[in-house]
Amino acid sequence: MGLAKLVLVVLALSSSLLLIIDKAHGWTHADWLTLSTERAHTLSGYKQLVTSSTLSWARIEDILSGRIPTSRLVLVEGSAVCRVRDGNRQRAGRTDLSGSCIAGPGWVKHTEYQVLLDPFSLSRYSWLYWDMYTMPKIGTVAYNTDSYVGAFNRSTGTNIIGELDFNRGLNGNIKAYISENHTELSVEGAALVEIEPVSYRLESIKLNSERGTINERRVILGKTTLVRGPSDSVDWVSTQENIKYSVPVSVDWGHTPGTVKGLPASCSLYNHTVHFSWDIPWQGDQVGEKEVSGELQPATQMSATLIGVVVSGVVPFSGRLVQVYKDDQTTEANVAGDLNHTMLARVIIKYGEARYTESGKLAPKPPPKVTTSTEKQTTSPITSPPPPRASLRQETSPSPSAPTTLFPPTSSPTTTENPLRRFFPLEDDRDTDNGVAALFSGKQNARSAGINSNCSNSFILLTSVFMLIFLSFE
Repeated sequence: MGLAKLVLVVLALSSSLLLIIDKAHGWTHADWLTLSTERAHTLSGYKQLVTSSTLSWARIEDILSGRIPTSRLVLVEGSAVCRVRDGNRQRAGRTDLSGSCIAGPGWVKHTEYQVLLDPFSLSRYSWLYWDMYTMPKIGTVAYNTDSYVGAFNRSTGTNIIGELDFNRGLNGNIKAYISENHTELSVEGAALVEIEPVSYRLESIKLNSERGTINERRVILGKTTLVRGPSDSVDWVSTQENIKYSVPVSVDWGHTPGTVKGLPASCSLYNHTVHFSWDIPWQGDQVGEKEVSGELQPATQMSATLIGVVVSGVVPFSGRLVQVYKDDQTTEANVAGDLNHTMLARVIIKYGEARYTESGKLAPKPPPKVTTSTEKQTTSPITSPPPPRASLRQETSPSPSAPTTLFPPTSSPTTTENPLRRFFPLEDDRDTDNGVAALFSGKQNARSAGINSNCSNSFILLTSVFMLIFLSFE
């Protein structure tokens, strides 16, 4: 009953020929160390079997108990690759709908068997075309020392797992167990091939310093003296020098299950790129060059010391492992472990005081650099009262070079009062303005106003003459 339930789950998860890795499962590498698994073997370039780094054989009991998720199985249309131990030999087979492993010779169902899986989700494998005229491909996964994992398409249109034997028949074939005492052979199909990476990159490294033990120490990387000669006439000049340094460092990322030991690898740690061999402790020298500079006057000098802060210890880490393949494709997986390292974390420059070269006395300090700010001024502008509103009769202040009016009034030759003012007081300017305005009110008004004005002027003139005669007799 439990086996049937397992197969139904497998059928629901498999919608294509190969397994889609379940990245969301919360298993860690340490959990797999307690399982009873057996490393799978693949075909090497020397036609010998070598241990696979990523694929393993696991007991069906660990699948049924849930210790291994079914998403890690290698499937072909809902059927898993399985094998059965027969004495000292492993028999090739496949699982059926009842949850048993059908293995030869003969149509025999087994309830105790092993299944092929990718326990660490780090494997890249593919079903590659094979026929009797094709040479065996490097990385072909083996059932045992004589046969390999294969599959072919039946006349019904379904794919079935079979046993690939390169020495059987004329030039090899694939045999699958269909039913009781019935097998099918095919000289054309596919072989399961594991593709191994050619290099690794460890990225997005995070160190958990709170759970680890990290010690810091300071070492002197180098010293130099910035010197300026006395012949230069310029007051302050910047003087530079470069200090080269080398610090012994080491990195040990520990063992990461499911990876190939010894492949070229790289990582960036404390802003420094380290190239090493994967899964092998690395020791080397961290080299670099640092520029020191200072403002000096003629005939002065200043010392500069390069100090390095070296950190060492064991600290838990997490990161993203990028696997690079020969066809330039990459796969990524999250990894974690303990890092044992000694690295140069940072570099500090310590300057001495400037002194005169001959006397050794302290020299003046360089003047502070004037930095121009690009911020806008926020001071309030000075405002003046608004000018008076202009009127129809604008007043202007008198100027010493120009009269106040175009035709200024003539000054009186005498200071005595005009006797005519007794009888004819001064007219108001407003009355005069009104009279002038009346002259332009219309043609008819202008004509009548002109006649009245002439009469008035004649009367005033005659009256003035008589008054002068009268006053002369007095």
